[in-house]
Amino acid sequence: MFNMDEVKSIVDDVVAAKGYAYLLISEGKGTLATVVFRDFKNVEIYLERSVNKFREILNIDIRNKKMFTGYRYWAFPVSAIYWQP
Repeated sequence: MFNMDEVKSIVDDVVAAKGYAYLLISEGKGTLATVVFRDFKNVEIYLERSVNKFREILNIDIRNKKMFTGYRYWAFPVSAIYWQP
C-alpha cells in the first residue's frame, strides 16, 4: 500500500496506442486510467497491459477494483490559439 499521494505515468504504444496510462494514488487508494488515441477496439487489451505494467514496475496489489469507461473529446477554439512569429 502507498502511504503518500503519488502520480505515476507511462507513455508507451504497447501500453496505450499513441497515448498514455496513469496511476493516481491518494491515501492508499488509486485510480488507474489508460488513454488511447488509436486502435479503440482494443482498449480493453491496452487497459490490461497498463495494469500489468504498473504491477511489474511498482509491485502493487490491486484489490476491490471497479471498472469504468468513458471518452472525452476536446479541441481548442481558433480564438484560443496564440501565435507569435
